Amino acid sequence: MENEILFENVSFSYDGKEVFRNLNVRIPSDRHVALVGENGAGKSTFIKLLLGLYEPKQGSILVDGRSVKDRTPKERKRLFAAAFQDFYRYPLSVKENLSMCQNVEKTTADYIAALEMVGLETLKDKLDYKIGKYGENSTDLSDGQWQKIALARVLLSDAKMFLLDEPTASMDPIGESKLYEDMMNVMKDRGVIIVTHRLALAKTVDLIAVMRDGGIVGLGSHEELMENNAYYRQLYDAQSEWYR
Repeated sequence: MENEILFENVSFSYDGKEVFRNLNVRIPSDRHVALVGENGAGKSTFIKLLLGLYEPKQGSILVDGRSVKDRTPKERKRLFAAAFQDFYRYPLSVKENLSMCQNVEKTTADYIAALEMVGLETLKDKLDYKIGKYGENSTDLSDGQWQKIALARVLLSDAKMFLLDEPTASMDPIGESKLYEDMMNVMKDRGVIIVTHRLALAKTVDLIAVMRDGGIVGLGSHEELMENNAYYRQLYDAQSEWYR
């Protein structure tokens, strides 16, 4: 079906541990969706299965009516752009880092706009600088700045969907919230799946999928889940205590 992600009877094990057993869920591929839940619930595994990085033990994963495993790498690249918490640091120039995995050639203005979007304005005059400690014409970055490079690369993508797996984990909650607000405006016409532990961010999306012990135990808006899902309400109330 068009604009739909379908996990149908999906089972998957990792290092001998069962993560999913007969997982069934339908979510829109053209909306903003958050995956929430405690550590070990299967959120990152869900993203990697969707990307085709993992193969399910059984079951099928369809995007817009077609199996993920039947798509070529080029087709997957047009379909998804992903940013992960455990991103890789490429010892290349700023521009080369940003241009990796792009389907079409970008302009200098595109690179600068992406850097400004993630708060890396200081790099817009250093596109040809190598990232790292290499002496002259190089620039070193903090962990948070490296994460922003990975996010800027995603923002430059022409993919149909953005998959964001805790890509701002090293940022403070206020900076993260502002960044996501800006990013979601850029991504408003495309599908987004975001894995997050911070439920205040989940309130801003169209749909929330609540994961627990390798299953989906709730699917709805923040308001719907607060009213009808005790587990989600427990998670949200526990986090609310942090800010009181």
